[in-house]
Amino acid sequence: MHEASAGMIIVYLLPLWLLLLGIVLLVVSGPPVLRRRAPKPNKSKFKSLRATSPVLNTLVMISVVGKPFLENLRKNDWDTSFVAPQIATPLVVVFIISLYALLVAVLFFFFRAIRNINVLSGERLRSPYSSLFMLIPISNLIVIPYLEYFTYQRSRALAAPDRASKPRAALLVGTAFALLVASVAFGLPSDDPSQPGTYDALALLVLSFTTSCASGILTTRIINGIFEAQDALAQRTIGAQETKVVATHARKHWVETLKLDLVAVLIIVAFVTALFPSLPSRIAQEILHS
Repeated sequence: MHEASAGMIIVYLLPLWLLLLGIVLLVVSGPPVLRRRAPKPNKSKFKSLRATSPVLNTLVMISVVGKPFLENLRKNDWDTSFVAPQIATPLVVVFIISLYALLVAVLFFFFRAIRNINVLSGERLRSPYSSLFMLIPISNLIVIPYLEYFTYQRSRALAAPDRASKPRAALLVGTAFALLVASVAFGLPSDDPSQPGTYDALALLVLSFTTSCASGILTTRIINGIFEAQDALAQRTIGAQETKVVATHARKHWVETLKLDLVAVLIIVAFVTALFPSLPSRIAQEILHS
């Protein structure tokens, strides 16, 4: 009887155990367990993220469109009758492949980025293998935002200590991850119209799509921030030949401002849809009738 009760407690509290596991894994993969010391000679070479960064950004933006599309198909028993077969089939294949490729690219990017931080700082601050913990369900709710924050903030702090801000880095990463969680949450509810108080399918799709897009844009900002900071520091300290100036400061500032403006528009659309869930359907009907 007691064994059964203990087993039920473990099962019911499993999500909590997994969250605690995320904290334990992060502690184990960093000081004081690692003990700060110089990286090993075979792991002390800087490797630019120049090639990985645009690939990862592209996969992120494809998944922004692909995930809600696949989720909508799943809810409708993979019915693609609303799209021509010669268009639907390639889209489904590309979206599914891109989602799996995104997982691999994220692990590769952060593994190399954390290793670069150790190289550029001259001491082992965190194990790059901690990026693998991003795959553990529920634990990744802690691991993913923390490793994104650590990699982004530490990269920028090493490159420009006077301009690096921990609160701003935490706000960027926290907002991007919160929007990602929101997009997943909006994609989970049933769109059965017989259930009172639920959003219709179009409202859920708009909410999931807008929050996913906003999260994707902010995530590309994090990825670019890590890549640019590490390449800039490597250029100054170790003279890496493969690092070059990506763009002029004015152009980068304009692009980043445009991204933030687009994020603001997407969040406003999501907020309005949340307040008036029938609005997307009414707009769609108006467009169809016109």
